[in-house]
Amino acid sequence: MSSVAHMKRRLRERSEHYLMQAAMRDVGRDAPSTVEAYRGRDGLLWRWLFVPLYRRLPWAIKQRAMHALRM
Repeated sequence: MSSVAHMKRRLRERSEHYLMQAAMRDVGRDAPSTVEAYRGRDGLLWRWLFVPLYRRLPWAIKQRAMHALRM
């Protein structure tokens, strides 16, 4: 696998991971829980910048970005 393909795969895996974490946090927000989930300091850029930005962008822009990256 080329380094570009590896970087694309890594980008996709990380973005999916942090978007899924944010979605699970949103779904579980109203559910009763005995313990608050641990959130480490890793992925701060993804959680504070990428996820909110991704949620605000319209689908057409997301789709253009994915086509530009050939994902």
